[in-house]
Amino acid sequence: MSPTEQETARRREREAARRAERQAEKAERAAARAERKAERIRREQRRLAFMRRRRRLRADDVTVVEESA
Repeated sequence: MSPTEQETARRREREAARRAERQAEKAERAAARAERKAERIRREQRRLAFMRRRRRLRADDVTVVEESA
């Protein structure tokens, strides 16, 4: 292998390593983004469940008041 070919091979290895590193960073960012999205969805579901419980309690309270009147 000539010196030029060796340099080309080294350069390709460096570029491949750099590319792999960038892809790993991109995957980490995507995973973090997905985790934030999942947490947002869980938070919204908890909020909606809480609102449904409050509404159900209010409906029950109204029913009790109407029955006692």
